[in-house]
Amino acid sequence: MTAVVVVVAIVVAVATYLTWLARRLDRLGVRVDAARGGLVAQLGARAEAAAALGASRGLVQLAAAAERSLAGHAAPRAGAPLDTAVEETENELSRALRAPEVATAGQGAPALLHAVDSASAKVALARQLHNDAVRD
Repeated sequence: MTAVVVVVAIVVAVATYLTWLARRLDRLGVRVDAARGGLVAQLGARAEAAAALGASRGLVQLAAAAERSLAGHAAPRAGAPLDTAVEETENELSRALRAPEVATAGQGAPALLHAVDSASAKVALARQLHNDAVRD
């Protein structure tokens, strides 16, 4: 009789632990999905702000990089993974935004330059949140 009680107690303890672990993994999955969605949204907002700055100030290279970045966001918004193609277009946009002529031309449109800077800061935060969620 004592052995049955011990076995039942062990089974209940293991089942409780497995249930807790499954719920935790489910919550982490939801957190990763939400962080990924936020990152994709912020990348899109940065590309839109960069496209607006490039178009208004005649920065052809920036506008082209922003358009390629926007075109690359269609698949991740539909649920596709953030693959190397998206990474390459985002890196190209980042390089275009760091070009000296962007800062110079942006002085003529401070509101657009501020929008790009704000969107870039939000991308950095969203990337950090996504990386933390994936690491967990």
